Amino acid sequence: MLALSTCRPQPDDNDSDLPEGYTRITFNAAIAEPQQVNVRAVDPDGLGVNNMTLFCFNEFGLYISSEEAKLVPDSQKQDGVSESGEYTAVVPSHTQIIHFLANHSRGLYDESDFPGQTESMVVANMEGGSGMLVYWSRFEMDASKDQPINEQLQELSYEIAGKRYKGVKLIRNQAKITINDWETDKFVVT
Repeated sequence: MLALSTCRPQPDDNDSDLPEGYTRITFNAAIAEPQQVNVRAVDPDGLGVNNMTLFCFNEFGLYISSEEAKLVPDSQKQDGVSESGEYTAVVPSHTQIIHFLANHSRGLYDESDFPGQTESMVVANMEGGSGMLVYWSRFEMDASKDQPINEQLQELSYEIAGKRYKGVKLIRNQAKITINDWETDKFVVT
């Protein structure tokens, strides 16, 4: 499971190079060591984050843009959680909804088709590269709070392996499934 945390704006003096109407955000990402996945082969190089894109939407859930998140050099942490580090991205200031998507294949879609499309139309068909785990999460600003997106992201929290973290929690596209009663006619996956 990938988790993003501590999203915060960079100091204003670093934002002088930003286009008008954009905000720089910084967040920590951590992927807990995965349980063994026996359903599908995963290349060991595909376990970590090879790319991360933030899909930004307005308050109506309509696509604004997608922005690449970059790993901050020398930010890898040795905290017992694999693939942890700090990322930075520049997003439109009027972003209300973000889909965090790591290890998807950008070459499989034409981004010029996205303007005016809803979240479900854009995100539903995203694919990962062969042998790579894809990580995803959705964040929506709380309109009842008078806080910018960075502050709302900072208030989020989650737990990995009994340890509390702050930020956005991402999930994998693969999971372990165990069926204990093969004699039943049907079973429910929850």
